[in-house]
Amino acid sequence: MKEIFVILAMAMYVALSMVTFPSVSQIDYFALISEASMAVILAILVFCIRNTRDTSKTAYNFFEIGAFVLLLATTTDTMDELLVLPFWVTSLFNSLAFILGFLFILLGVRHWIESDKAIKQHLYNLSTTDELTGLLNRRAFLEKAELELERALRYQRRIALLILDIDHFKQINDRHGHTVGDEVLRQLSATVQSMLRKTEYVARWGGEEFVMLIAESTQETAMVVAERLLKGVASTQVELDGHALNVTVSLGVTLQHPGETDVQAIIDRADKALYQAKESGRNCARFHP
Repeated sequence: MKEIFVILAMAMYVALSMVTFPSVSQIDYFALISEASMAVILAILVFCIRNTRDTSKTAYNFFEIGAFVLLLATTTDTMDELLVLPFWVTSLFNSLAFILGFLFILLGVRHWIESDKAIKQHLYNLSTTDELTGLLNRRAFLEKAELELERALRYQRRIALLILDIDHFKQINDRHGHTVGDEVLRQLSATVQSMLRKTEYVARWGGEEFVMLIAESTQETAMVVAERLLKGVASTQVELDGHALNVTVSLGVTLQHPGETDVQAIIDRADKALYQAKESGRNCARFHP
């Protein structure tokens, strides 16, 4: 709400500054009222800026300085209607003050826009990223999967989908605590992310489960990726307070059927394949056609 008052005050100031009033006497009362009104508006603007700090501190600093300089210039104009001021005050000082005032306000607008973009990007990252691991979250992954599925259909290709689950993760939590469990999730996420290529995406699906998508894949390619992940995770020790913890994973793999458009159906098949991997003793990958 305060930002609206700031913008309205600036708009009123610009509008009043463009109005030309006729001289009705030796003291130009219309000009006096106009300049006094602009001075009041600028005073309100300075007050609003000083009490509005919820976007960008740098931007509001520029706004505050610019509005204050314009307030000085307008106050000088107002005084000039009542008093005969020296030429250097009414001409040189006022001209420089108006230029500097608007320059500071323009700089403030620039920083305001940049701050707004940064805030929007931050909110977007919060809405698409898993806070613990830094990977894509479920919603962001599903959106990306829909796009990849459409692209695969358009070019008559197929995507592969893998679901990864950390073996015996509940025992890790029970034995070492949830803080250690969270660290395992973070380090495992970094390990998996480092092994994926540009056409491969990974997201945290929930709990200790992760989901991966491989664009333009075949069954053989998907299983090669799964084996690479199995070996990479098994050979990586999770460092925890001076001691290492060995972790293994199980993987369920599936492939998009020709003409298939349902992402959830593909995920369900990958989940069935994951169940088969766990039934087979864990630390392995299984494919569900």
